[in-house]
Amino acid sequence: MQTSDPPSDRGDTGRTAGAGTAPAGGSARPRRRVGRPRVARERAEARRKILDAAEALFAENGFDATATSAVAERAGVTSALIFYYFKTKRGLLQALIDERPFLPRFAELVADVKDAGRRALLQTAGIRLFELAHRSGPMVRIVIREVLQKDDLREHWEDVLERAVDALAQRMAAADGPPLTAARAMVAARLFFNAVAFQALLGPDVPAERAVGEAIELVLAAC
Repeated sequence: MQTSDPPSDRGDTGRTAGAGTAPAGGSARPRRRVGRPRVARERAEARRKILDAAEALFAENGFDATATSAVAERAGVTSALIFYYFKTKRGLLQALIDERPFLPRFAELVADVKDAGRRALLQTAGIRLFELAHRSGPMVRIVIREVLQKDDLREHWEDVLERAVDALAQRMAAADGPPLTAARAMVAARLFFNAVAFQALLGPDVPAERAVGEAIELVLAAC
């Protein structure tokens, strides 16, 4: 009588879990993608270098006078990579407006202020605004030279500015001190923001504490 051969050690039953089948008594584990975090870091670094190069060149030479190839050369990447990340040269400028100015960062800093009193709130927020604006020279030149001359970008910039000022106005209205309506808080926040930013960006070389202190007295008197 002929008997059947025993199961072979080769074939499907012999495949290892690493080949895609489940190990005995368990479910299949997805194969790890080696190198994915490194690739993500490299892409983020390349994008940052492109923005750094564009910020420097647009501030130095102007947007229209700066070729995309010049940005690529300074960043150490290909022009094709710039278009991959930003689609167009105008898209690159738009990314700078969204990510590099101090306005979005200022809104975050205001939200993080812990001071409850109005004067203390303005002191902390003002110092942070002054220091942030003082470090933003290249972007200020880009805004003055490029953004304010282009209708679509100017409208976008004004919207970002409004959100930053509104963040301060909400904190001022809620802070301890004499009652302040939302409308008056918005006017006072805009006045304070402009006074501090002007001193940091375009005014004489004065200490941050002095510039902020003068702005606080001006605003509290107006409130």
